[in-house]
Amino acid sequence: MFQSAEVLYKAIFDSARFTVIATDLEGLIYYCNQYAVDLLGYSKEELIGKVTPALIHDVDEVAEQSALLSAELGFPVSGFEVFVAKARLGEPAENRWTYLSKQGERIPVLLSVTQINDEQGNICGFLGIAKDIREVEHLKLLNQEGEERFRRLTDAAFEAIAVTCDGLVIDCNDQCTHLLSCSREDIVGQPMMMFVAPSSRALVAQRIADDYQQVYKIELVRSDGGYIPVEVSGRTAYWDNREVRITAVRDVRDRRELELKLAEQKRELQEKNRQLKHLAMHDELTGIANRRSGVKYLSELLRAENLLLNPISVLMIDVDYFKKLNDQYGHNAGDQALQLLTKELSFHLRAQDLLVRWGGEEFLCVLPSTSISAAIVVAEKLRSMTLRCTKSSTPLTVSIGVASTENGIVNQDQLLSCADHALYAAKGAGRNCVVSDPGWT
Repeated sequence: MFQSAEVLYKAIFDSARFTVIATDLEGLIYYCNQYAVDLLGYSKEELIGKVTPALIHDVDEVAEQSALLSAELGFPVSGFEVFVAKARLGEPAENRWTYLSKQGERIPVLLSVTQINDEQGNICGFLGIAKDIREVEHLKLLNQEGEERFRRLTDAAFEAIAVTCDGLVIDCNDQCTHLLSCSREDIVGQPMMMFVAPSSRALVAQRIADDYQQVYKIELVRSDGGYIPVEVSGRTAYWDNREVRITAVRDVRDRRELELKLAEQKRELQEKNRQLKHLAMHDELTGIANRRSGVKYLSELLRAENLLLNPISVLMIDVDYFKKLNDQYGHNAGDQALQLLTKELSFHLRAQDLLVRWGGEEFLCVLPSTSISAAIVVAEKLRSMTLRCTKSSTPLTVSIGVASTENGIVNQDQLLSCADHALYAAKGAGRNCVVSDPGWT
């Protein structure tokens, strides 16, 4: 019976994908599995009897970890003790290390070190199990020292392992019981499909029928009825003259939660980027386009052809005596007046028109496909509408300068300068009026 169990567990460890190295109390290697040989490029003869840090570890990395561990534990730790000091104390010892292969390749691994105890419970050595984290594959275990040691090795695996025969579970490791939240006794002897979510059963049945050995995703059912997303892979082996299937199962709940978290962070980042883009192109007080946005829009319009036949006009608008309003009623009243004015002006513009806060109490209105005569009509309409845009007793009026490409000007700076000159002319004419560029109309 023991021999059959040993064959079974050997098959289990042959299906794993991690290194197993056993040492005595001084760090001399007396056992390593085949995966360690394949991964490190040494023969078993080259590994057995050697001190593990000196042969397969980065000296600088060991020294660095030695300093950290010494500070943590409060006493000097060096050499082989860097790997086993915590294990000697019965504490978990799992760290990221770099293996050095015979060919000089640096292999990042996640190394777990535990005690090996004799029949009396005394420490007689250490067991190092390392997972190659270059490629997340399923762990392999290989050990030839007896049934109890096989059980300890299997239970030390990073993944849940289950063995089935004719659809029934005949053995599983501790990780499997933790994953399914039930005891080994509650699992062994039960139909394997009982632990597979209904939505995944057809896929599992097909994968078994095809002897599919690659990783695929399914959901399992816990004892409390909850579903667990997992990655599984399996292979066929022979034990006690019968065919069994050995399946390794990896819990990916943390990964899924991370993926959901990253997706949420991505959505938040996209929203923040959208907000930043909006802020970069809009005025914070009024919500309309800012100067940068207005310059960009006007520049794009001026690149069009046939501006003489399809002219662009601009209105430069300035609130009259705005400083007096601020001084008399305060800046909050001034801000409210600008907001009300903006709302009123925007209401009377077309969808293709762009109202821009040019600076302070000055606004620019870009009117595509608008002649200067039509622009003057729009300006007069806006000027008359603004009289209702204040809650104070002081009338709110505006002066407006009008310029257009209709007379051949296609340079943006010149067009804005003409509108500005017209605005100054409106101010000079007593304010609360509309003046088109006096130089060329």
